[in-house]
Amino acid sequence: MSERKSAAGRVAGIVAVVLLTGSLVWMGNRRGLSRQQRFTQALKEPWTANPKYLLPMFGSGKKTEDEAQSDRRFVEIAVKGSGSSELAAIELSRMGWDAYRKKDYKLAMSRFNQAWLVDPNQGEAYWGFGLMTGLDEKIDDSIGLLRKAAELVPQSPKKARLFCDLAYAYSVKGDPVEPAAEREKIYVQAAKYYEAAEVSDPNLALTQSHWAMLLFKREKFKESWERASRARTLGGEGLDPDFAKAVEAQMKKSLAQK
Repeated sequence: MSERKSAAGRVAGIVAVVLLTGSLVWMGNRRGLSRQQRFTQALKEPWTANPKYLLPMFGSGKKTEDEAQSDRRFVEIAVKGSGSSELAAIELSRMGWDAYRKKDYKLAMSRFNQAWLVDPNQGEAYWGFGLMTGLDEKIDDSIGLLRKAAELVPQSPKKARLFCDLAYAYSVKGDPVEPAAEREKIYVQAAKYYEAAEVSDPNLALTQSHWAMLLFKREKFKESWERASRARTLGGEGLDPDFAKAVEAQMKKSLAQK
């Protein structure tokens, strides 16, 4: 979620997310294709604009019978083409992440929705939903979806990034809160997720970079400097150069006052 806040302004106007599941054409001439070929072909079908597909889980609203039938057919093809609903959802989520990294947010949302359609317990789909919702500055919704993802994604070093995203979301949520005592409560929650991220992967520089920024906001300058230094040692992922200069300047100021 490191680019979330800056990206929000650029993508807040996202409209017209489209999904394969709204208008798949299931033609008889595909009967001769292999299961994998049919699944691959299904992913290339024309898309139909539908406002409800802008939302995670399609907004979880009622679908028409034609939409529901199309969904069932897509799930059938996806499962047969991949071997299981779990494998199909993993592949669709992978496509979602590829699109997200390329900033093709419409395609990313469609893939995460498809992954969820195939397997409603696919943690990475919820993770994707959480990031996409965060981009749209719906911070409470983002936190809820990321927390759901944290329940479903298995423990591994990779999960450290999910905990980082959750921590960052809480940090953003706390920024405008007044009074300071209430803001601090939210920051404390963010810190707990950074702690969980560090447990999952002690060598993830992103954790240290973002944790340093949270500590700086909490005016814990020495600890912030230590985390920033640790991040730099680990490669510096997520460590903003301007922030690094600011925390170093604050440390020099603090030492000069002693």
